[in-house]
Amino acid sequence: MNTIGNINNPQNNTNLNELNKKNKSNGSVDEKAKLQEKPDTKAADYKSNETPAKASYKPDMDKVRAMKEETDQRLIDLFRDTVKGGALKQLGGLRGYLQRLINGESTEDDLALELGIEITPEAIDKAKVDVAEDGYWGAKATSDRFLEFAKALSGGDPGKADMLLDAVKAGYKEAEAIWGGELPSLSKETLDLTIKKFEAWRDGKEA
Repeated sequence: MNTIGNINNPQNNTNLNELNKKNKSNGSVDEKAKLQEKPDTKAADYKSNETPAKASYKPDMDKVRAMKEETDQRLIDLFRDTVKGGALKQLGGLRGYLQRLINGESTEDDLALELGIEITPEAIDKAKVDVAEDGYWGAKATSDRFLEFAKALSGGDPGKADMLLDAVKAGYKEAEAIWGGELPSLSKETLDLTIKKFEAWRDGKEA
């Protein structure tokens, strides 16, 4: 009877109503908390679908030009030194070489160092054969080698013919300075042939 009485008691009913209100209130708070914790999937999906911006790459033309100029200069230096060395070796057995020894202008050791050859009677005889018209150091063969070397260095680009021809002329001037005077006729003939062959290569008129 006490139990039934407690249920029907108005005060107890009031307590039950307040308890139910609190439970409902707590439920609303829990739902809000869950909603706040739930990640914003729509925003995440939107971001994941965005296309990343592509990096912009532009050629550094100043650096390209500088590197090209450096490469060209190295090519010119190499070719000039080759021509100079070739011109000096070409003169190994000529009269002017012997004349410098006779006049005491240079010693055999000096010339051996400059020309890169051993100074002996046999070496002189061989040099005379080499610089003959059909010899290894003759004008035709030497100018042919200069042209072939220029083509190899430039990758066969005739646009570099004038640049390399300037290196040829510079090489001959340096050889002349080392030689100590005007170069012999063989050197002039070789230079003239070299110029003609380079110009023909440049103009596309090679035979």
